Amino acid sequence: MGAYQLVAVGTDGSESSFRAVDRAATVAADSSATLLIICAYHPAKNTGQAEQQLGEDAAFHVVGSTPAEETLRDAKERASAKGVGEVETIAVEGDPIEVVTNVVNDRKADLLVIVVRRRRHRIEHVEQLCIGGGHGLRRRSITAGLL
Repeated sequence: MGAYQLVAVGTDGSESSFRAVDRAATVAADSSATLLIICAYHPAKNTGQAEQQLGEDAAFHVVGSTPAEETLRDAKERASAKGVGEVETIAVEGDPIEVVTNVVNDRKADLLVIVVRRRRHRIEHVEQLCIGGGHGLRRRSITAGLL
C-alpha cells in the first residue's frame, strides 16, 4: 500500500484545474489510492445574479449541477487514463473553498491537490497539501493557496 489511501482534487473544468486532476491521478495511481474528484457549483436558478456575484472570474465557477457532472465525467476520464484504480466523484452546491474543505475533512483525505492562481502575477501552478495528524484541513490553509 502506498503513502496515501485517499487523494482529493477539486476541479472547475478549467485547463489548470485539469492539470491538478492529472497530478492527483498520478499520485493516486502511484500510491494505489482512491482518487476523489470534487466539483463545487452555484445554483442555475438565476444565472444573471450568479454572474454578477462572481464577476470577472466567472469562468472558474460552475453554474448548475449538469455542467458540474459533465466536468466530473471529463475529469474522471482523464484520471482513469493515468491508471487510477478507483475514482470517486462528487458535485456539491456551494462556495468552492467551503465545499472542498468540508468534503476533504468529512472524507478524511490524506492529500489535496489544488491549483494556485496568483492573479497579480498571472501565474498558476499545482500544489499538494498534505493532510494528517488528525487535524484535518482548515479553510485558512486553502484560502491562502487560492487567493
